Amino acid sequence: MEVYEFSVEPDHLSRVKLYDHFSFPYAFPGNVKDHLKKIATARIRDTDVLLSTYPKSGTHWVREIVSMLLRGKAEYSSDPLHSIDFYDSSYIEKLQSPRILQSHLPFRYLPNEIKRQGRIIHVSRNPKDTAVSLYCMLKKLTYMSGSFSGSFHALLQCIFYSDKFSYGNWFDFVKEWDKVMRQENRGCKILHLEYEEMKKDLKSNVRKVADFLSVDCDEEFINMVAEKCTFKNMKNGKEANPQPYWKDCTFDGRMPIFRRGDVGDWRSWFSDKENDRFDKEYARQMKDQQISFRYYI
Repeated sequence: MEVYEFSVEPDHLSRVKLYDHFSFPYAFPGNVKDHLKKIATARIRDTDVLLSTYPKSGTHWVREIVSMLLRGKAEYSSDPLHSIDFYDSSYIEKLQSPRILQSHLPFRYLPNEIKRQGRIIHVSRNPKDTAVSLYCMLKKLTYMSGSFSGSFHALLQCIFYSDKFSYGNWFDFVKEWDKVMRQENRGCKILHLEYEEMKKDLKSNVRKVADFLSVDCDEEFINMVAEKCTFKNMKNGKEANPQPYWKDCTFDGRMPIFRRGDVGDWRSWFSDKENDRFDKEYARQMKDQQISFRYYI
């Protein structure tokens, strides 16, 4: 393992830990090899739910929906997001059931038990809006928390045309998940949610999550959760009471997770040249994949 400062232009700097030909966040605890072993051998309970996403693809949004459904209360969670990427396994082990776990790691690094018999909710989002959302969040983080000091163009270089940014190349992550979801004999149960479909019809997706979790609830409660978890209401509700963690890792002490959440905001960020280049790269890399994305609704 080595700590690597990746630079593609003078004003860009991002620190990562390189191991196993993959770029892990600088905040990944301790020795990467040892922590990955702990993740791989973590004990999974029947009631556990793991949220798997590439960064800025709707993780916190879906977490609130899952939390409300499991608790039977249309109230925002006050607990931190329990990421197996950063929390030690001893801490995760002490959490009460049902546990909502989260990871941005590729499928191959997830706990062995959850890959054999667990429940995973995988959320995808179109890559252009993902890039915009990721850039806006990273610019708010302090350096030691994984900030990014470069331009938007530099970030596109990192996540689409290289593999040395935190959590690696977007295409690699998506293609690995596409392969997993096409496996007929996989042991785990996987629910695939699309960010854009959630924006279009949140209620139907809340019902889909409830059915996946085997939560018995009436339509009135589904409506309550859907209303509470509209992006506007969630942004206002969560940012009004930020968890102490954000005060230590952001420049302004505010929660940087919820910005606009719009589908198609990328049009205000991508130049014609950047958009053309990405479309060509997408066509080249994704020609054999079944997964698709919506850039407008």
